[in-house]
Amino acid sequence: PNRETPQTLALDRMVSMRTTAGTFAYPRSFDSRTYFNTILGVSQSGKPPEEVVLRFSKDRARYVITKKLWPTQQEIWLPTGELEVRFRVELNRELEAKLLEFERDVVVMGPLALRDTVRSILQQAAANYDVV
Repeated sequence: PNRETPQTLALDRMVSMRTTAGTFAYPRSFDSRTYFNTILGVSQSGKPPEEVVLRFSKDRARYVITKKLWPTQQEIWLPTGELEVRFRVELNRELEAKLLEFERDVVVMGPLALRDTVRSILQQAAANYDVV
């Protein structure tokens, strides 16, 4: 009752439920289309959307054309056969996870904070294989 926006909970982590005397009043000011309009996934960062610029390998480019990352993404074919994709979203963990699915076939060109985060995650993952 003290939250202005709904809380996103992972249903698969709930271990029990019980009925309470309380009632739920759906916030009239909440618009799900607006709430989810700037995020990939369900986690809002609370920060304004940023332009994400990605470069996909020739091998993965057609896949990204047919299975878009974002409904309003802009696509530019580069002379190298690579694909540049641009869209505006909030930076969140779900976006990072989605980008990591593409492994070596994507390079984050911007924003630099997202590029650095993905690079750091990949470096940590590679370091796991240095342990014997």
